[in-house]
Amino acid sequence: KFGAVLDMVTDRCTTACLLCYLALAYPSYAVVFQFLIALDVSSHYMHMYSNNNVLFGVCFADQLFFVILYLFAFEFQKSDIGIVLYPLAILTGPICFGKQVINCIQFANASKSLAQLDIEERRKAQ
Repeated sequence: KFGAVLDMVTDRCTTACLLCYLALAYPSYAVVFQFLIALDVSSHYMHMYSNNNVLFGVCFADQLFFVILYLFAFEFQKSDIGIVLYPLAILTGPICFGKQVINCIQFANASKSLAQLDIEERRKAQ
């Protein structure tokens, strides 16, 4: 369990750092990237307590899209590597968007599950 939690925390921290940089690199989208940090951390934290099945491929594609945006900030799209990055961005972008939708769903479902756990614990305590 420690390794799984450590992996999740490390992923959340690196994603948050990357999104902070992207907020600086793309200032007109700063609020969006800040919101994505809050959504990512809160939904994963709550999901971890309600259901620990995380789709590795979706999380990987989500983070890869953010890394591609990071590289684009350094104008890599104008280099030979851009030939690889554009198709990857096109492939991972919709997955990243889907992951944000999943984050919202996880957040809502985990909130309900945690509230139900609290209700059950209060009933047992009475």
